[in-house]
Amino acid sequence: MIKRILLKLSSLVFCLSLLLINETNASWVDSASINNNQFKTGDWTPPIVYSVGSGCPEGTSRSSSPLYSLTISGNDPDGQTASLSKGETYILEASGTYQHTPGDSTKVADPAYTSLDGWGNLYSEMGIFETAAYRGVTSLLADLGRGVGIVPWGDFQTSHQYSVSYKPNTNINAQFLVSDWYGDWYDHRCQNQACISNNEGSLTLDIYICVDSQESDGSDSGGGQGGSQNPSPSPSPSPSPNPSPDNTPPTTTLTVDAGLVVDEKVEDNNGFETSGSVPGWKERNEVSLTGAEFEMSPREGTQSAKIGHSLDDYDYGNQVWLNGLGQTIDPGAKNLSFYYNFYTYDYPYDQPGFSVFIDQRPVFDLWAVDVWDYFLGYDFIADTVNSDWQKAYIDLTQFQSNSLGISFYAGNTNGYGDFDDDGLDDYDFQSWVYLDEVTTTEVVANGGTTFYLQADDDHDNDPTVFYQVDGEGEHQASSFNLGDHDSWDYDVYYWAVDDSSNSEFPNLVKVHLDKEAPDEIDDLSVNMTYSSSVSLVWTAPVDEFGEGNEVRAGSYKIKYQPVISGDCSAFDWSSAIEVEVPPVPRFPGEDQFFEVKDLDSETNYCLAVQTCDAALNCSPVSEPVFAVTDPIDEGLIVEAGDVVINELMWMGSDLEGITDEWIELRNMRDYDIDLSDWQLIKRKSAGGEECMYTFPTGTVIRANDYLVVSEYDSDNSAININCPSSKCLENTGNATLFALSNDNLQIKLYNGNPFDANGQLVPGRADLIDVAGDGGDPFFKDEFSEKGHYYSLERDKEPNESGTDGTNPVNWHICEDALTTVEYWDGDSTAQGTPGGQNRSKNELKVDFERSDDGKSVSFKVFNTADWQNLEYEITYDSDQGTQGILGTIEIKGENIITRESLKLGTCSSEGDICTYHTGIEKLKLKIILGVGQEQKIIEKNL
Repeated sequence: MIKRILLKLSSLVFCLSLLLINETNASWVDSASINNNQFKTGDWTPPIVYSVGSGCPEGTSRSSSPLYSLTISGNDPDGQTASLSKGETYILEASGTYQHTPGDSTKVADPAYTSLDGWGNLYSEMGIFETAAYRGVTSLLADLGRGVGIVPWGDFQTSHQYSVSYKPNTNINAQFLVSDWYGDWYDHRCQNQACISNNEGSLTLDIYICVDSQESDGSDSGGGQGGSQNPSPSPSPSPSPNPSPDNTPPTTTLTVDAGLVVDEKVEDNNGFETSGSVPGWKERNEVSLTGAEFEMSPREGTQSAKIGHSLDDYDYGNQVWLNGLGQTIDPGAKNLSFYYNFYTYDYPYDQPGFSVFIDQRPVFDLWAVDVWDYFLGYDFIADTVNSDWQKAYIDLTQFQSNSLGISFYAGNTNGYGDFDDDGLDDYDFQSWVYLDEVTTTEVVANGGTTFYLQADDDHDNDPTVFYQVDGEGEHQASSFNLGDHDSWDYDVYYWAVDDSSNSEFPNLVKVHLDKEAPDEIDDLSVNMTYSSSVSLVWTAPVDEFGEGNEVRAGSYKIKYQPVISGDCSAFDWSSAIEVEVPPVPRFPGEDQFFEVKDLDSETNYCLAVQTCDAALNCSPVSEPVFAVTDPIDEGLIVEAGDVVINELMWMGSDLEGITDEWIELRNMRDYDIDLSDWQLIKRKSAGGEECMYTFPTGTVIRANDYLVVSEYDSDNSAININCPSSKCLENTGNATLFALSNDNLQIKLYNGNPFDANGQLVPGRADLIDVAGDGGDPFFKDEFSEKGHYYSLERDKEPNESGTDGTNPVNWHICEDALTTVEYWDGDSTAQGTPGGQNRSKNELKVDFERSDDGKSVSFKVFNTADWQNLEYEITYDSDQGTQGILGTIEIKGENIITRESLKLGTCSSEGDICTYHTGIEKLKLKIILGVGQEQKIIEKNL
């Protein structure tokens, strides 16, 4: 029987190496002359040289099959591991060769020796020679319980197969690695395995255990050199009437607190070490895998994911929401962690330049100013600055949905203009980010976090579970916490052993212990009040994270409660209403602003804030503040275009079928609009119109916000926004009436009931606010069919305010944004759309129009023109000499930016060198007409 293997964790590493050798200084030894060359320390002594034997002890022989068969990649600095038990004797059989110099197949190494000419000679400065200046550079090293050191593999074997025995004096987790200038032993430019990434090939290590000879069938009792001697097999044991033995180890699951499983939920998490697209992730626009650039080296391996443009020139269409990387993961993890390196040219105007969302909630961001002021400590403009590699941890327990959509965005934040009067505005400067090591396998725990171990085994109903924290002794227990520990980072190993002595290979989880809560907010105050909201301000608190690091907090909890009295003496935090989407905490000491919305007008409220970190340490609740919301301005007149039909899901969804339809409205104004008794009217297939939905009394669409009307609630729809809620209404009326037509689609929004008692449309009975569709097929219906997926129909970002432009297809587009699947839809859906959120799947047209300082000329720039064929422009103005005009036509040949500069406001000679300028110029107006086929887009700009 194979003796019981108990696991105790030290570390044992096999690593591979890359050698860049100066051949003119090489020493050569004929391989045929190497005999019985035993390893000696000579003029150089590595930290450790392990003592090994040559075979199994008397009365035992090598097991018939290996316990471990390890492939040790030539470019993996961490190698492979194997659990070895105290008192057992193991046979380590290493074989194979790998190429240690890029592009040269003659420069090779095996587990013990090196050659520069395809094994014609051995290179005496490497391997295990007794006088090697760089002994061990290419050797297969091992950590057999005392740290990484040299294994004396013995004489050179032309078969490149080597065999030694080893008996550990304690339970170890042995690690094997190809050296490749391991550690700082050599004082060489490649030390610490800096050159390992270019090796090609791998080595093989088979690990056998020595067992009683009568238990071995056909095994080797002596091991020999390179496995070249194979003694006759022992007789096979007689068949046993008992059932086949249990040779399968148990498996252990680690959970945290309330059933949160510690495992990898990020799909295809290989550290972005691949080619082409990013496997497992959905990409949007400017996303790539890249190696070192801009003095940035990947955090781990040879590549990282890059999001956003890095050019400091005119490259419009790069806004932060247009470049993204995301995926949907299963819930149940404790934390999400990732490394980021944020770069920017754009101090201080990208706010933010990097954002992380879970579902539709922002959980992390960086502004350009953060890189300068927080990471670098100064604030002047240079070519580019960056944060260096930083690590972020997000608590996932605050999200309760059936799937979690994780999205990373980076890019430019528009709308700030020419901040330094150099003729370049915020569109001309970029921000971007590099990502690496996105994972859910690490845990940020507080002192009270409990870890539970549950082992499963097909034969043993109650395997024994063990855990070990760093180098401490092993513990036999099914639960534990780290409350009595004081450091920050811990490697926690856990495993199980069944009653047949099968030992599970140890599992590793990295635990970050954080016992300190963020500081309490002590200056919360009311900044402004409105009819349906209250603006708060406070100083962002300090959170101590790690070894004395003062960082920003992980998240806020903001709650409010209506009160009858004129103070907050009756405020109860536990029963107060929690804000669904709180802000991302700013850096310590900065002002934090937030507007609490969805409040009733003329109502007393108390509001308070609590701060938490990624370990779920939470500060005391702030002192509540008292506020009274303003009355509604009864004099407001709602006009056409104040509310628009912004998005239509007329196709249904892939998960719930063709009736899973919805309509989204958008409030174009900076004040709330009461939709009580408003109606959505649709065209009937047989002609005429009918009411499809009446808004309930009390329905309000908040300022600059969105409101969805859905056929189904959240449980029965593929969209993952909360419905019904203040942002989503469920249709509880006639489902047939609500259905969106697939062949005569037109929806109208009225601010009341436009029909008389006989169902006849009466002009003037209610005001027409907006129209979507022209009554024929849904816009781009053929394109929808060709794509074969479920996409929404989205209005362009800034609809014309006439209230009728929704009838023109040029003002609509198909939502083609893979990241919307991650953020707005259930995990298994492939549909795309942004219900309840901003339409951002199309790069919006933008026009800059300006007059020169001397007033004698104008210039314009049109961004995002690549999808159009031609551009006509018309500049008109009044002057003392009468009304004037400048006309022109430009053929667009795929350019994304069209520019015309120094257009003279006057008349000039044919050569342009003599001009008579108009005087008294006013009412300058630019009209841009973009065309493609029969479609046109008109943009106007005034100075």
